[in-house]
Amino acid sequence: MKLSTKITAGLVLGIIFGVIINLFFPQIVPKLDRYVLSPVGTAFLNVIQFVVVPIVFTSLIVGFSSIGNSEKVGRLTWKIIFLYIITNILALVIGFVTAYILKPGKSVGDLGDVAAQEAAEGQSIIDWLVSIIPTNPFASFSTGNLLQIIFTAILFVIGIRMAGDRSKPFLSFIESFHGVVEKITLIALKFSPIGIFALISSVIATQGFDIVQKLLMYILGLIIAIVIMIIAYALILSLIKISPIRFLEKFSTNIWHRLWYCQFECSITCRHR
Repeated sequence: MKLSTKITAGLVLGIIFGVIINLFFPQIVPKLDRYVLSPVGTAFLNVIQFVVVPIVFTSLIVGFSSIGNSEKVGRLTWKIIFLYIITNILALVIGFVTAYILKPGKSVGDLGDVAAQEAAEGQSIIDWLVSIIPTNPFASFSTGNLLQIIFTAILFVIGIRMAGDRSKPFLSFIESFHGVVEKITLIALKFSPIGIFALISSVIATQGFDIVQKLLMYILGLIIAIVIMIIAYALILSLIKISPIRFLEKFSTNIWHRLWYCQFECSITCRHR
C-alpha cells in the first residue's frame, strides 16, 4: 500500500474514531487525549520538525560539494537564494489573496483575546536582507530559519572549497550525517499515518466535530493555496528548463505530505484556541 493511501486512511479513521469517542464515550476523552493521542501527535510533529533543518543543511553541502566547477556553484547559489525569496513572496501573495477571498475567520467565530492582538511592526527590506546573515548559526538551526540555514550552508561550501584536502574529513562527516538523517526521515514518514490519526483524533475528540465544520473554510483555503503553489512551482520549473512531470514523479511523496500538512496546521490552530 502506498504511503499516500496510508495517510488518507489514517486521516479518515482518525475522524471516525474522534467522532465516536466524543459522542459515545466523552468520559474517557480527557485521559485518552492526555496520555495517548496528544503525546503521539506532538511527538510525530516534533520528529518532522527535527529532521527538516539537518536534511536541508546537509543536502545543500553534499550537493554543492559534488559540483567540481566553482563558477557553477556560484551561479547555483544565487539561483537558490533568488528562487527561495521569489517562492516565499509568491506563497505570501497566494495566502493573502486566498484568505481575502474565502475569509475563513468569519466561520471560526469569536477568538476572544486572540482577535484583540495587534500584529507586530514588520522589518524593512534592507533589515530583512541583512538578517539573512546569521550572527549565530546554531540559533538559526534552533529556530528553523531556513534562509539563514541556506546562507550558512553556502558559506560552509565556500570554506570547504578553499580548505581543499583539509576539508575532506569534515565533508565525509557531513555526507555520513546526511545519510543518517535520510534514514530518520524515512522512519518518520512510515509513522506519519499514525501521527495524523492521533492528531486529528485528538482535535475532534476534545473539540467535537463542530470544530471541523467551523474550520472547513480554513482547511479548504489551505488546500486551494497549496494546489496553486504546486502549479506555480511547475511554471517556475518550466522556466528554468526542468521537466515538471519528472520533478513531480520524483517528489510525489513530498507533495502528498505537503497536502496533508494542512491537518497539522488545523490541529495546532485548534489547540491554541
